[in-house]
Amino acid sequence: MTRVIYLYISILCFTTLCVTSCRESSISSLHDIRIAFYNTENTFDTIDDTLTDDDDFTLQGKNLWTDMKYLQKIENISSVIHYIDASIIGLCEVENDDVLLDLTVKSSHKSNKNYRCVTIDSGDERGLDPAIIYNDDILHYISHDSIKASYSSRSMMEATFKIKGTDDTLRALVCHWTSRYMGRKATEKSRLSQAERAARWVKDIPPHHLVVVMGDFNDEIKDASLRYFSMLVPHMNSHHTENNHSYYYQGRWYAFDQIFTNFVPNAVPYSVYKDHSILNEGKYPYRTYASERYIGGYSDHLPVYIDYKR
Repeated sequence: MTRVIYLYISILCFTTLCVTSCRESSISSLHDIRIAFYNTENTFDTIDDTLTDDDDFTLQGKNLWTDMKYLQKIENISSVIHYIDASIIGLCEVENDDVLLDLTVKSSHKSNKNYRCVTIDSGDERGLDPAIIYNDDILHYISHDSIKASYSSRSMMEATFKIKGTDDTLRALVCHWTSRYMGRKATEKSRLSQAERAARWVKDIPPHHLVVVMGDFNDEIKDASLRYFSMLVPHMNSHHTENNHSYYYQGRWYAFDQIFTNFVPNAVPYSVYKDHSILNEGKYPYRTYASERYIGGYSDHLPVYIDYKR
C-alpha cells in the first residue's frame, strides 16, 4: 500500500512539474520577440486609384499588371512573412488596406498564426503605404497613427502594443524615408527632416517603454540623416554591422533597411534574411520585374530582423 501511495505521489509530482514547466515555457516564449522589416517593392492591386499615380500597375498600364501577377506577388511576400516567423513585421510599399488584408490572410493561412494588421495613408503620390503585420497571440494592439516631417510628403506610421503575459509596452515606428530619385544630396534635406521628426517621436515616449524604429531609410548608417538621428537619440541602438546589406542597385549593395531599438543590447546585430528562394541566381534580390520584363519574383530588398530575448 505504501509503495502504491509513493508511486501515486511521484506521478502527481511529475505531472505537476511537467505542467508547470510547460506553462513557464509558454510564458517565457511570450517574452521572445522577433522584429522584422521588409520593403515589399510595389505591392499594388490591379485597380486604378484615380487619386494616386498607380497607372503602371493596372490591367492597361505599362506593366500589364494582371490578377495572376498580383496573386503571385501576394503568394511570394506571404511566404517570406511565413518563413521569417516574426512577432511583428513592418512593411512598406503596400498600396492599401485591401492589399494588406490579402497579405495578412495569406500569411496567417500559411503559418497557422493569428496575424492582424494596421496601416495608414502615407500621402505617397503613388499610393504606397507603411504597414505592420503582428501576431495577435503575442501582441495586444493598442493604437496607431501617422507622423509627418516638415519636408516630406510621405508620413511614417507609429503603433503601440502590449506584449501579452508581461507588463511591457512596445512602441514601433515604421519609416520609408524619401528616396534618392534626384540624387543623394538633392534629397538629403527631406531625410534629415524625417530623422528629426522620428527622433522627436522617440523622445516623447516614456523611458520604460520598449521602442523600435525600423524601415527603409534610403540612407546608410554613415550618411547624414541616420547620423543625425543617432545623435539626437543616442540611447537608440542601431544593430548595424558591415554585412547588413539588404538592397542591391546598379552593381552595388546598400544597407538602407535598418532596425533601431532601446531594449536589445547594442552588440546584437540584426540579420538579413537570405533564403535562396528570394535571391536571383543565388546572389541578388529576386525582383518582380527585371527592367521591364516580368520575372515573378519578390522584391528589390531583402527583409531584415532582430530577436529580443529576455
